[in-house]
Amino acid sequence: MILVIAFIISIGIIYYYFVAIRSVYSPREAVIFWDHPLVDKSFITNQPCAAPCWYGLIINKSSYEDVEKLLEGLPFVEQKSVRISYDTDGATNIHFNCPYEINHVCGFISVFDDKVQRIITLVAYELTFEEIVKRHGPPDTVYYFEEPNGCSLILNWPTLMIRAENISPYDSSLCRDRSLWNASLVPSNLQVTSLEYLSKELYLKCGDFYYCSSWGGFEETDDLAPE
Repeated sequence: MILVIAFIISIGIIYYYFVAIRSVYSPREAVIFWDHPLVDKSFITNQPCAAPCWYGLIINKSSYEDVEKLLEGLPFVEQKSVRISYDTDGATNIHFNCPYEINHVCGFISVFDDKVQRIITLVAYELTFEEIVKRHGPPDTVYYFEEPNGCSLILNWPTLMIRAENISPYDSSLCRDRSLWNASLVPSNLQVTSLEYLSKELYLKCGDFYYCSSWGGFEETDDLAPE
């Protein structure tokens, strides 16, 4: 009975992190680099503040009002696209599009108990897993999850409150390659498709999450480079 209950809880956790979030914030069907002056490159420029700060928003400190004021003044936010949704746990989610992603959500901010808990942004410029590891050191863990959009690989830095994700659209082969996961290896040249800053309390440990691996380093492969 205990094992059954644990299994049900783990399924619920997986649903929240990889299905419920996807229902309001889904990845693109392909990696797109936009030659646009308003592309958000704050992660690599550290301007106006370094991650996990995002244009002055700070995880577990900034309020819903702070989010409203910020989005009203950001030039890359399509004001008419800003919309609100609510989770059953009481979280308020703010979604917005950008001029270079006019038909797709490019940003997602979740606020709970009037504190920002999660910030997600699409990456519309070249940024690989290798580059992000050079910046912040090896991640603590790697999540891998097969979903309708393909294969999702996520590098996690809980202490830094940073998460980097790669979606391989309509290709689940990487998630199914057990030789990689048995060795805890990740291809270094995978493009980061989204960045996420989130509260430490929202990270799952490998013992609590089946689709999780400790960091084993990079596997160098040329055939997995994004087109």
